[in-house]
Amino acid sequence: MSGSAEPTPVDAKYAGEPPCCCGTDPPPPVVLVAGLTHDPNVVMCAVFRRPVELDSLGLDDEYSNSLGYWKCLFDALHFLWLDSNEFEAFAASAFASPSARVHRMGMELASEGNRARRAYYAWFSTTPDGTESIESYAACPHCAGPLSPAWKWEVCERCSVAVPAPQLPAPA
Repeated sequence: MSGSAEPTPVDAKYAGEPPCCCGTDPPPPVVLVAGLTHDPNVVMCAVFRRPVELDSLGLDDEYSNSLGYWKCLFDALHFLWLDSNEFEAFAASAFASPSARVHRMGMELASEGNRARRAYYAWFSTTPDGTESIESYAACPHCAGPLSPAWKWEVCERCSVAVPAPQLPAPA
């Protein structure tokens, strides 16, 4: 073994490709997206949904540490939700609540990220019965404000929330 770190799934997916389009001027917005991946980077390009190097944002170590803490909190709730045992309902209610700590922290981090580049928080939600909420949103899940189409997202400019854009039906 060469002593190098094992590649993450994200590394393998983008092997041999440039880091992202973020060298463009002006740089595109970013979206904070947590999920069950070994890659600790939760900052993705809003346009191409590819990882953005944290160093390129010019934010301090405290911000990076806060991102890591938020990802751990999100992952813990996500694992409890996926486990489908006695804690599933607890985790589902946390994700379904607009005032849940995991959402508040994600939105605060997006707000702080705006110092470097326009940033949004990717909202993950569950329905009351505990299934993942993948339907399109009629309004922002946090403030009920309007959503605007932006790349592969719909975004609320008021509270910096992003939700996946509705999937268009495949052409016949």
